[in-house]
Formats: sequence, structure tokens, C-alpha cells
Amino acid sequence: MGQGFEFGFSDSLLTEVGWVTQRDLHFDVEAICKAYEAIKPIAKRLGVEAPKPRLAGFAYTHIAALGAKIDFTEDEPKPQTLLHSPEEIDRLEEPRDYLQADLVQKRIGVSEELKRRFPATKHFIGHLFEGPLISATLLLGQRFLTLPYDDPTRLNLHKGT
Repeated sequence: MGQGFEFGFSDSLLTEVGWVTQRDLHFDVEAICKAYEAIKPIAKRLGVEAPKPRLAGFAYTHIAALGAKIDFTEDEPKPQTLLHSPEEIDRLEEPRDYLQADLVQKRIGVSEELKRRFPATKHFIGHLFEGPLISATLLLGQRFLTLPYDDPTRLNLHKGT
């Protein structure tokens, strides 16, 4: 019966064969189409189905929705620390609607355009969430890693118990 598997092409390969930047794979429909067109001969040579155009993978949607700024360089997205002190943790609030963040709306727009051009393409805006410790480190920076020692009461892991 065999083991089921999925096969894909990395965003970095798409940028290389398509002569586009990582940033382009996040926001530029024409560049995305160009990169996915350029990958078709490689897929054919490997004997696999060519992928359908989609946005580049993105793991920072949730922190962008919280207000973190993400710099999209030519190479890769780089999140900026949102919180500058442990005290700011107390003022952090969950967004009413994660999908209303400006960055998320931009990605939805690009995804909708790709879906319009390629109906078989699935909507994808990059909800590949990071885990809680990585997310906390992205929000507060490396200070989060010493918070249990510097301010253990602020990092109350047993709330409600």
C-alpha cells in the first residue's frame, strides 16, 4: 500500500528559478506567476505535478495581527519586536479579528487574485503559526527567555490554579 506523502518546492527554489525575490512571492501576483511558470520544467523532469501558484509561506500572521511590524526584505520576512518591556505584556490584547490586520488583508487580496487567475489554487495566506515560546520570543525578544528569572510573577504559568 505504501506511505502517503506530499511533495513541494521551497520558496527559495521558486525565487531562484523564477528570478524573483522572496518579497515578490508575498505580494506580487505577476512575480508569483513567473516563478511558478519557471518551476514547471523541473516538476516535469522529476515526474511530479507542477505546483499551483500561491503566496509564499508565512509564519508571522498571528503576531502581525497583534501589531508587530514585519519587514519584508528581498530574502525573507523579519518580524520586529512588538513589546519593549515585560510590563507591556499586561497591555497586550487579542485582536477582535485576526483577518483585519493590514498585512493579512494585503495577503488575502493577493490570494484572491491568484484564485481568480487559477481557480484550482487554494486560498493560502500563510497561517503556519509558530508555537507559544517562539511567538513570545518574537513579541518580546530575547528578554522573554530570561523572564522566569528576572520577573517570575509576570510569567505566571499557573494562572487560574
